[in-house]
Amino acid sequence: MKRKYYSARTKAVLLQEYFNGTDVSVICSREQIQPTVFLAWKKQFLKSALKEFVKDPESMIVHLKSDIVKLQDDLKEKDRLINQLLGRIQVIVQ
Repeated sequence: MKRKYYSARTKAVLLQEYFNGTDVSVICSREQIQPTVFLAWKKQFLKSALKEFVKDPESMIVHLKSDIVKLQDDLKEKDRLINQLLGRIQVIVQ
């Protein structure tokens, strides 16, 4: 049996179909692809996508730390407002 070649574009189209909700078995059956081959394409795609999103890990870490500090400040402000409202409610109830 001759091995079938799938272009990068074809693989991308099939993976997009999978990510849009089509079951692996449906795609593999229709295209006569072994599920293990298809899942290897998926793994390869996701690895390369991750590399594309995280080109500079150091800057990503700095950015994430900055986000954490901002979120912590937001939580402190939220807690302050809740405590202020609780204080007002206690005054009203008494």
